Amino acid sequence: MIVKSEILKEKRKLKKEIKKILEIRRKRPKFVRQESWRYVRLKENWRRPRGKDSRMRLQKSGSPPLVSIGYGSPKKYRGLHPCGLKEENNS
Repeated sequence: MIVKSEILKEKRKLKKEIKKILEIRRKRPKFVRQESWRYVRLKENWRRPRGKDSRMRLQKSGSPPLVSIGYGSPKKYRGLHPCGLKEENNS
């Protein structure tokens, strides 16, 4: 009996942790391609800005955020579906 209750407590704790991590993941900004909002021909797919005087590359104020390692999620929770379940690869 004691073992079963401890397992249930751990499962609840994990669910709370997963919920917290998924909330953090939702708060991550949407990374967009430089000037995609300006030109219809450019899709919003992320491309690294490489221009010499690019405001986005230089991370000046008012420009969208750049993708960086700091936005990564913990290794334990990478690859989780937004609902918190592990995705299965059918390939």
